[in-house]
Amino acid sequence: MKSLLMIKKSEFPIGFEMLTIATALDLVLFGFEMSHNDGTTSYFGLHTNCPWKLLNGSEIVVGSEDRDKIEIDGKLKYTFTHLFNNLINNSKSIIILDVEMNLDGSLFIALSHGYNLFIGVYNSKASETELWRLINKTTREHFVAYSGMTFLLT
Repeated sequence: MKSLLMIKKSEFPIGFEMLTIATALDLVLFGFEMSHNDGTTSYFGLHTNCPWKLLNGSEIVVGSEDRDKIEIDGKLKYTFTHLFNNLINNSKSIIILDVEMNLDGSLFIALSHGYNLFIGVYNSKASETELWRLINKTTREHFVAYSGMTFLLT
């Protein structure tokens, strides 16, 4: 029997601005932030080693398959990092509007300006394979999604 893991939609950084993409080993790290009226700033990170793609409508703008490296200004950079940073630098703020999660843990994140971030999951026979991790970098709270579980967004 699969374990059921429930997460509240309020745990996701809805209203936060998507600012960065980075890599650490096989993980891709998405960074989000929100400035508050009191002068403080909150930060979230979404880490995954699952397949992902950033869409504009039905067009794939950039995705996990864009892992080849290209030389830019004399430095080797991942293609997806370069494409993502160009998008962020040339766009108005890209804000998280909504989040949906399938029973298998895959995420669909609706963003402003018609963009969407989809994070798929892979079928792993290992029950403790980490799919993705949502980190509130302000409070240091972590939510970790593992393979073999059933997920419910409330």
